[in-house]
Amino acid sequence: MMTKPAEPRLNFKHSIARKLIAYIFLFSSLITLMGTGIQLYLDYRQDIRIVQDRMRQIQESYVESIVRSLWDTDYHLLRIQLEGILKLPDMQYVEISQNDERVISAGIRNPEKSIGLQVPLIYTRRGMSDNLGTLYIIASLDGIYQRLTDKVLIILITQSIKTFMVSTFIFFLVYFLIGRHLHEIAAYTRYFDMKVSDKPLVLQRKSRKDSKKDELDQVVFSINEMHANLRELYRFLEKKIEELNENIAERRRSEKALLDNEIKLRAIMDIPTCAITLQDHNGIVIDGNTTLAKRLGKELYEIIGTCIWEFFPPHVAADRKAKIEEVFATHRSIRFEDERNGIWNDNTLHPIPDETGEVIYIAILSNDITERKIAEEERRTLESQLRQSQKMEAVGQLAGGVAHDFNNLLQVIIGYGDMIQDQLPSDGFLYKNMQEIMKAAQRSATLVRQLLLFSRRGSIQTKKVDFNELISNLMKMLIRVIGEHISLEVKPGFGISPIFADPGQIEQILMNLCVNARDAMPDGGKIIIETENILIDAEYCRQHEWAKQGHYVVLIFSDTGCGIAHEIQERIFEPFFTTKEVGKGTGLGLATVYGIVRSHQGMIHLYSEPGHGAAFKIYLPAAESAPASAPEATEYAKSVRHGNETVLFAEDEEMVRNMVVQLLKKAGYRVFPATDGEEAISLFDRHSGEIDIALLDVIMPKVSGHKVYEHIRNIRPDMPVIFSTGYSRGEFSENGHYEIIQKPCSPGVFLKKLREVLDARKISTSSKSISAPAAARNFPSDK
Repeated sequence: MMTKPAEPRLNFKHSIARKLIAYIFLFSSLITLMGTGIQLYLDYRQDIRIVQDRMRQIQESYVESIVRSLWDTDYHLLRIQLEGILKLPDMQYVEISQNDERVISAGIRNPEKSIGLQVPLIYTRRGMSDNLGTLYIIASLDGIYQRLTDKVLIILITQSIKTFMVSTFIFFLVYFLIGRHLHEIAAYTRYFDMKVSDKPLVLQRKSRKDSKKDELDQVVFSINEMHANLRELYRFLEKKIEELNENIAERRRSEKALLDNEIKLRAIMDIPTCAITLQDHNGIVIDGNTTLAKRLGKELYEIIGTCIWEFFPPHVAADRKAKIEEVFATHRSIRFEDERNGIWNDNTLHPIPDETGEVIYIAILSNDITERKIAEEERRTLESQLRQSQKMEAVGQLAGGVAHDFNNLLQVIIGYGDMIQDQLPSDGFLYKNMQEIMKAAQRSATLVRQLLLFSRRGSIQTKKVDFNELISNLMKMLIRVIGEHISLEVKPGFGISPIFADPGQIEQILMNLCVNARDAMPDGGKIIIETENILIDAEYCRQHEWAKQGHYVVLIFSDTGCGIAHEIQERIFEPFFTTKEVGKGTGLGLATVYGIVRSHQGMIHLYSEPGHGAAFKIYLPAAESAPASAPEATEYAKSVRHGNETVLFAEDEEMVRNMVVQLLKKAGYRVFPATDGEEAISLFDRHSGEIDIALLDVIMPKVSGHKVYEHIRNIRPDMPVIFSTGYSRGEFSENGHYEIIQKPCSPGVFLKKLREVLDARKISTSSKSISAPAAARNFPSDK
C-alpha cells in the first residue's frame, strides 16, 4: 500500500510573501545604493572643484603680496600672510621654498587625503623677472569626506525606513488578496475524496461578474473541473478492475500449460562458473548450458539427446549413476565434491518433480571451486607456518630461561674454580685438573651464549656493514672450512644496500651454514652465495605468513648436497636437533643462525628437496630501516684489585650469593648480602650512609633489581650501581646511570669492574668539590 506523504506545514520562512518582501527590499536597496553612489560622486566632484577654485583665488589674491614680502625678506609679514591662507576653509599646509629648500611654512602637512597646488613666485622689476621660489598650497579633503559620510548615513536611514514601510504594506496586501485564498484552495484539495461527491470549491470573497473575474476565479474553476473529471475517471477504473479480476482466472489456466517450459528455463541458467545439466532417469541430456558444452569440449546441440555417461570414465560414471538413483528414490538433493584433471567441482543433484510429485528430471549443477581449493590449501600452509613460528618462539623462550638458570650455575662453578686455582700451586696435579674443569665451564658458557643467540637475548654490537665486502673478506676462511673437495662461488649483487648488523654474528651465520653444507656433501659439491636487494610488499606478506613488509638485503646460500627431508624441515632450527651421528654435532648450528637472524629483525626461509640440495634465504633489513642496538659490554682482562668499601649485594640464587660474598670479603670489602629485592631495600634504608656501592641481580622475588635501583636513586642519586645479569644489555635502557656485568664471568673480571666503578666515583666526587657542589654527574637522577 502506498504511504500517504506528510502534509507540508506552512512556514513564514518559505512563504511567497516573505520572498516577495525580500525581492522588493533587495531591489529597492540596490536602486538606493546606486542612486546614493551617483549622488555622492557628483557631490564629491563639486566639492573638489570648490576647493580648487578657492586655491586659485588664493593664487590671485596672495601671490603678489607674498612676492613683495619675500623680496623685502619680511618673514614676519610672510608668516602672517601664510597663516591668513590657513584660516580659509579646507586649507591644511602652506610652504615657501627656494631651490628645493623650505624657507617658511605654516600648518601640518599630511600627504594623505589632500590635493596641492604649486605657484611659482616671480618678481618683476625694470622688465626683468626673478624666480624667488615656489609657493606650495595643500588643501585637506577630510572635510569633504566627512560631509559625504554624513550625507550617506542620512540617505541610507531614510531609504531603509521607506523600503521597510513599502515592503510591509505589500506583504499585507499580498496576504489579503492572494495568500489566504491559497490556503483555502490547499485545504480543499487536501481533503478531496473521489468516492464522495463534495461541494465545489468556493472562496470567501465577494462574488464577481464574469467580466470582472480575476486569476483566482480561473484557478477555482479549473480545480472544480479537474475534480469532476477525476470522479468520472475513478468510476471508469472501478469497472475495468472488475473486468480484470474476471480475466485473472483465465490467465491462470493458461499458465498451467507453460509450467513444464518454465521448469526447464529455471534449470538452464547460463552461469559461467557453473555447468548445468538437465537429464532424465536414463542419463539422456534434456538440456544444458554453454558452460557444460565448454567443459565437455562439444557444442551444446551435440550433447542434447546423448547419454551423459559417454563423457565420463567408467568408474566416475558408475559413482554418478548410484547418486542419481538415490535422488530418484529419496526425492532429496545430494551435494558432493570431486576432482578431475586438476579441476575441483562442487556438484549438486537436484530432483525436479512433475505435477503429481514424481521426479522426472535431475538438474546437476557443477560449480568450479578450484580457486577456492587452492586458497584453502594456501591457508593451511600459512597456518602451518604460523604454528611453526609460534613453536620456535616458545622454544626460544624456554631456551632463554634455561640459559639464564644455567648461567647462575656456571657463575658458581667459575667463581669457586677460580678461587681454588688461586690457592693451588701451578705445577700441581690438582691445578691441572682444575684447569680442565674451567675449560669445560667456559665451553658450557659458549653453549649458553649460543642458546641466548637463539632466544634473541644474546648481546649484539651493530654497525653499518657492507654485506658484499664482509663476504669477500671472509672468503679465505670459508674455503679453509669447507675443504678443497667443495667449490665456493660468490655472486655479489649490484648496488647492495648496507645493513645494520653485528659483523661477527653475520660471519657466524656464514660459518655455520658452510659447516652444515660441508657435512651434507662428503663426496664434494658446490656452494653458491648470492646477495640482492628486495622489496617485500603487503601482497607478498599476505601470501607468506613469515614475511614482514620493508626493504631487505637477501643472502641466498645454496648447496648441491643431499637436501633435507620434508618431515624434518620444520625442526631444523630447534636447538639440539641434529641428524648427524652422535659426537659430530651439537644441534646448535642452525639454531644459532635462526637466533642471530631474528635478533637482527630479519627472516630466514628454507627450500629443499631431498637429493637436490638446500637453499637458505636470509632477509636482513636495509640500513635505512634497521634499528641500531646498544653496544656490547667488553670483558676486561683478569686483574684482581682489593678494596675496603662497603657493598650492598642482592642475589636470590643462594650458591651465587655465597660465592660472591666469599669473593668480596676475601678481597677486603665489607658486604651486606640480601636474598631478594625487599631485603635489599630494607638493608639500604638502615645503612644508606655506610654503603658505597650496590651490586644487584636483575630478576629477584618480591621486588626486582630495577625497583631497588629506583629506590636507591631517590635517596642516594650519587651512589654507583652495578647490575649482574645472564641476559644481554638489550633489556636495559641506554639512558640508565648504572654499569652492567654479564654472567658468567671470572672473579678477576668481576673485581676489576667493581674497583673501576668505585674509582670512577671517587674521581667524579673530587672534581665536583672543585667545580660545582650538589651535582651528581656520574649518576644523575632518572627522568
